Amino acid sequence: MTIDSMTMRVRRTGILIHRPLVIGIAGVMLAVVSACGNDPGLAPGYAIVYGVARYAHISSLRQPDDDATAIASLLVDQGYTLIGDGPRLNEAATKDNLLADFSAAAALAEPGSSFFFYFAGHGYGAGMEAYYSDPPFSQEWADYLASLEGTGATAGREGVVSFLFLHEADPFSDVPLTIRESIRTDELASLLAGIRSRQKIVVMDACHSGGFIGSDGSYDTVPSSYSGSSEGISLTDAVNAASLYLSHGALDPGAAGQAAAVISASGAHEFSYEGDWAGLSNGVFTHYFLQAPLKADRNHDGYVTVSEAYAYAAAAIASEINHRLSGDARFLPRVSGGAVDFVLFRAIAQ
Repeated sequence: MTIDSMTMRVRRTGILIHRPLVIGIAGVMLAVVSACGNDPGLAPGYAIVYGVARYAHISSLRQPDDDATAIASLLVDQGYTLIGDGPRLNEAATKDNLLADFSAAAALAEPGSSFFFYFAGHGYGAGMEAYYSDPPFSQEWADYLASLEGTGATAGREGVVSFLFLHEADPFSDVPLTIRESIRTDELASLLAGIRSRQKIVVMDACHSGGFIGSDGSYDTVPSSYSGSSEGISLTDAVNAASLYLSHGALDPGAAGQAAAVISASGAHEFSYEGDWAGLSNGVFTHYFLQAPLKADRNHDGYVTVSEAYAYAAAAIASEINHRLSGDARFLPRVSGGAVDFVLFRAIAQ
């Protein structure tokens, strides 16, 4: 979700992809066997859900609080226990609450449990300053980003540091406050490392959220050479990307607890969109992700996995949304895999 004059979630993106290719990648990914075997409806599941539509200092959004409410309802229906007794919305979406919620989850989650973190709101990726020039970012912000180069903070996709902005963040005027009131790439990784659950899933509906896909222990299914050009992504790159995902799935299952599966609405340098302009009651990505239990069980085994949910959302966006956009406004969600293709939901019969 985009900032201020471009509203941090009015979400332009730098992606164009051909629908048959999306479905082709999805088909390969669906070959992954769900080795974890965890059923979220049977195994204990814990979830942290945040949605920020109203911000204290930057442009407000319209749908992230609705997105978080809908996701929370879905997770409860699927047997998850919400940390904090419900989704954290708007003014409640603070860094103090986030740290307290992760601490509570770390105390509750056993190795055999599932953990789910969802965020909807403003996101930012380093290198996108030119898109947010009115008002301009301060030199203090530029200096702060420069200080992070080569540190653990840039451990995400392509070495990019990305941020999820909580309610009090003010990147234009108050950099120290923004640093305190945001989730940085490495901070999220550290918080997740404290959760003992074998099955950890992160879902983000925010601009530039693909920057949170780590380079250590997971692979982005869209190759780094893909820039969203009009030529699209080559078949060779697509096969290579899917092969990376699948080969990582064959690694030692014991490593599964060390990394999270991540689904993001957009790439590190891309925007995502609210859905009201398209007649949707949720953000575009969240709208289709919410349909996963109903429509994403492609192999009809009664469960929806990370790859199935991603494949459904990506194909739906490609076929139902991107033809209504043009040029670099077209976009593609991202997914990274841990050591196995996690089960997300019990499928719901239509």
